[in-house]
Amino acid sequence: MEPERVLAEYGLEAAILRVQEAQIDVVRFTHLAPLAEALMWVYALHEWHRHQLGNSVFFAECGDQGPAVPAIVWARGKVQHHIADVTRILDGRIDWVPLDLMAAYRNSGSDRFNRDGMYRQHVAARPIAEPLLEAYQFFLTLPDNAS
Repeated sequence: MEPERVLAEYGLEAAILRVQEAQIDVVRFTHLAPLAEALMWVYALHEWHRHQLGNSVFFAECGDQGPAVPAIVWARGKVQHHIADVTRILDGRIDWVPLDLMAAYRNSGSDRFNRDGMYRQHVAARPIAEPLLEAYQFFLTLPDNAS
């Protein structure tokens, strides 16, 4: 397995563990730094696999097995400069914010790839670590390159 991939998968796994641990402290918002790191690792793996497999193969795989991946990457792109906008605390639990409550989404134009729809379906209002774990598990199923 390629060393870049191994490093990114390890980084994502470690960041997800820190996100899960940070959920205990919903008062100090300690989840934001590990969440930002996890989003960065998901994006890095997304780009690495997209370049290794090619767009058509990678996005076909995402559609079949990893629909949370493009949704998480889309959310990362929307909120990368204001990370606190992607989560909310509700009933003592940290969730992904519903799309209509995301400030970065309110004034955005149409999304020709329906990534906002994927976010609504696979990420929004879920506990923060669940879609990240799904993305991580999906990346583990992909080959290193299209053969």
